[in-house]
Amino acid sequence: MLQGEVDQSSAYDRLLEQGYTEEQIASILGLAGLSSEEMDMKRQQEEADALRATPGPEGRTAGNIYQAANPMEHIGAGMKQYAGMRQSQDLEARRPEIWDEQMKRRMEYLRRGAAGAPATPAATPGAPPQVYAT
Repeated sequence: MLQGEVDQSSAYDRLLEQGYTEEQIASILGLAGLSSEEMDMKRQQEEADALRATPGPEGRTAGNIYQAANPMEHIGAGMKQYAGMRQSQDLEARRPEIWDEQMKRRMEYLRRGAAGAPATPAATPGAPPQVYAT
């Protein structure tokens, strides 16, 4: 899991245990979780990583004869690696914009009063976690 990602299933379970309704949980996870644009960016980042990992061409051996790789193969592999690097840089540049948008949506949700969401008990710093009986 990448830094900053939320495990949606465990977050859902924790919110359910705290008394949130399913509608409230869906709203909260929609604000804090991965938006469709973030999911697209994750997929694009995986594609960029695959392009950057493109291996260089190798020569071939047929019998006792070695034939070096064509120079165009080297250029093609280099271009794929360069394209992957550029795609990664572009994605990194767009990431703060998405995070800012998420923060705006979270703040709007809090301004609306979280639609009657139950209060979440605040933990005392340094205190052991409280266990609630169900």
